[in-house]
Amino acid sequence: MRTNKLDQRIPNSAIKERNQAGQTLTYIGGGFAIDQANQILGHENWSYNINDVKLVQEEEKPSKNGGNVNWYVGYTANCTVTVRFHSNPLGYNGGSRDECREIQRSDRGFGQGIDKDKGRSHESAIKEAATDALKRALKSLGLGLGLALYTDDNDNYYDDSNTGIAKTLGDLKLTEAEQAQVKEVDRAVLNKALDNTAKYRWTKEQFLEAVMPAKKVPLK
Repeated sequence: MRTNKLDQRIPNSAIKERNQAGQTLTYIGGGFAIDQANQILGHENWSYNINDVKLVQEEEKPSKNGGNVNWYVGYTANCTVTVRFHSNPLGYNGGSRDECREIQRSDRGFGQGIDKDKGRSHESAIKEAATDALKRALKSLGLGLGLALYTDDNDNYYDDSNTGIAKTLGDLKLTEAEQAQVKEVDRAVLNKALDNTAKYRWTKEQFLEAVMPAKKVPLK
């Protein structure tokens, strides 16, 4: 788990917009939020639970353009995110590898489904409520997990359309000693770290921090 990445910036390409009640709101997609959590927390270090799903709206009325009659269905849902911090993952100094602590964050989301088919309206609304609740729970963990959307600091975003960023080992300008160390890293891990360096604009130091634990032999 790389907790120092919790406050990493969000790329502009991940920010989406929608109009609601005459206002333009920004948000990130559920897929991006989950990918961020996997990248920052680690797939095995976090989980979530959706519960207390409640129907709050169910009505049939004409669509706004005066056409077909649609079902308007709304749900709320609660999401609890559990994050596990392993204090001694490798069992150093005779300690247990299972030493860890957990923190939980919860929040509530809303989702609305609109469709001429009543069942599909319910399905869409439940999925949207669950996703909204998950994103809201994750955001409390840091800027990189969505909190950036709730601040006024433009420095929390970066322009990932810029091509002048490190995409190869040569772009990182590694020293000879660093190059020798990186050669011991599994190629798949290297490629993933390079992708993240380009995606999140990591510095050389952040890149090295990501790949050094994956070395085939320990540092001397």
